[in-house]
Amino acid sequence: MEALRVLVNSPLFEDTVPRIAAIDPRIEVIHIGSLMKAEAIGDAAATRSLDELLRTAEVVAGLRLPTSLLQRAPNLRWVQLTSAGVDHAIDDTLRSSDIVLTNAANLHSFAIAEFAITACVTLAKNVRECYRQKELHLWEPYNPIILRGKTMGIVGFGHIGRRVARIAAAFEMRVIGLRRSQRQPGSARYADLLLPGHQLSRLLEESDFVVLTLPLTRETHHLIGTEQFAKMKRSAFLVNVSRGPIVDELALEKALRQQIIAGAAMDVFATEPLPADSPLLDLPGLFYSPHIAGWLAEYPDMVLNVFLDNLKRYVEGRRLRNVIDKQRGY
Repeated sequence: MEALRVLVNSPLFEDTVPRIAAIDPRIEVIHIGSLMKAEAIGDAAATRSLDELLRTAEVVAGLRLPTSLLQRAPNLRWVQLTSAGVDHAIDDTLRSSDIVLTNAANLHSFAIAEFAITACVTLAKNVRECYRQKELHLWEPYNPIILRGKTMGIVGFGHIGRRVARIAAAFEMRVIGLRRSQRQPGSARYADLLLPGHQLSRLLEESDFVVLTLPLTRETHHLIGTEQFAKMKRSAFLVNVSRGPIVDELALEKALRQQIIAGAAMDVFATEPLPADSPLLDLPGLFYSPHIAGWLAEYPDMVLNVFLDNLKRYVEGRRLRNVIDKQRGY
């Protein structure tokens, strides 16, 4: 193998360039974060410098990719994303290319699962009301909901979905999972019923809690909209810890204002942060968090280790981990 130029742009890698280069003496690592920021504000000199680096780059790693990446990087062979989601990176050009795309999936599935269950408990117990009474020095007993015996529907029965199911089972909930690759209704570990993707309506109709743990693809964009909310129980709750555009937010606003469903917890939105004039901010029955479900303090080191392991595999000619099916989008 000749010299291998690796371009990184994530803040996670800014102080670890020597560790990346130490994988193999043929590796040249350059952090391009500052050039990408300068190019974004119209710095022509930065664009020229970035063009020169991309022209000979074989590997690009980071959260955000340079614009027109494939046109500017004719020798590119592999892209490593520092996120689990890849929807922001895949376009038709990359999808139809031979470039290998990998991500940082499965590192924080347990954290997201914990947050999803926390959201369910927060909605069921109406924790917001407890805080309200405390602030106003009130004492007004009310009747919270119990999880035991309720049905949790998990849309997307992958790593995160299975962890959510495991915790739900510990609460003695009935669990319905939905997985695209499932051919016919069956069961799975921690799922009393596992449905194929085309039976989403059945899951919605039977569930008291609907938890979204699936990737954003062309097929899942606005998967949950007016028609789907109408199929849910009026007493049901929606929890989204996946990607914002999977839910049609106009339909969500209507469903909550008209009490078509009982409530929702959203960690992700189509536009982040939420605009100051967003009608979602004042929605009754909405609990939201600022896209933190998957955060954990160890995440930067975990992502770096994924990249270092994959880079070692790459120079040794071995199969990479977390390879994305670009046609499916996950």
